Amino acid sequence: MLKISVVIPTWNRADLLARTIDKIEQQTFAREFYEVLVVDNGSSDHTQNLLEQKSRPKVWCSILSIVRASRSARFHVGITTLTLSTQRP
Repeated sequence: MLKISVVIPTWNRADLLARTIDKIEQQTFAREFYEVLVVDNGSSDHTQNLLEQKSRPKVWCSILSIVRASRSARFHVGITTLTLSTQRP
């Protein structure tokens, strides 16, 4: 059962995002208890390649791509997605 969801809104910050994901991987909380959702706002740098590379071997990392949304809107999309994915009938 998941206990923590980390939502990372991003736009053209691939280097910072790489460091952030690396730091999340280095923490000691068991992986089955957390997930990471990156909400990308149509980045034009190498963010998409980085996310494909970082998320492939990791079931706990998901990616949403949206275009032209404010930071708060990206965060809201992430929270809504996580809320919908964790609801059980």
